[in-house]
Amino acid sequence: MGFWAQLTPRGKFNVVLFFVIFPVVGLGTLFVLLNLDSWLAARPSLPVTFDTIASHEGDKVSIDGRFRLGGIAITSNCQCGGGPCADLEFVSGDDSSRQATVLVELAITYTQEPNHFYLPDFYTDEDFKIYTNEGQALGYQDVIRVIGTVRDVGQANGNTTVYLCPTQIEVGD
Repeated sequence: MGFWAQLTPRGKFNVVLFFVIFPVVGLGTLFVLLNLDSWLAARPSLPVTFDTIASHEGDKVSIDGRFRLGGIAITSNCQCGGGPCADLEFVSGDDSSRQATVLVELAITYTQEPNHFYLPDFYTDEDFKIYTNEGQALGYQDVIRVIGTVRDVGQANGNTTVYLCPTQIEVGD
């Protein structure tokens, strides 16, 4: 007698179930993993302010402000994607009331690439250019909307720092 003939009807059902369920679950998981980035990018963003952004860790948010240029540390250890990149401070027009420091990790570019920024080795504020999704160049005085995910919220010495991984750069209001 063969293996199949020795099985009870319930045993045969379990064998068939095993060979049907695992491929279906495996294909479903693979489909989700392959489409996860586009699904996350398509979800709507929550409009936040500098006073409320710290309460949205893990959420996709949108916030309007300007980049403050200062000591920019370029790193290849990027948390939001490939390097090289830098964490740039993002501030509101009136940042006296802000409760959190917002750092946006931006990829550096040497050409006009969407959602990247450019600075030469030696720069003035006027040299700063960031490119929107549509390829429009914006400068340090322009109001910019950053759409992305709040990657981390840290607390140190009574100060809150919010790390934002951008998925889209737009002209702000």
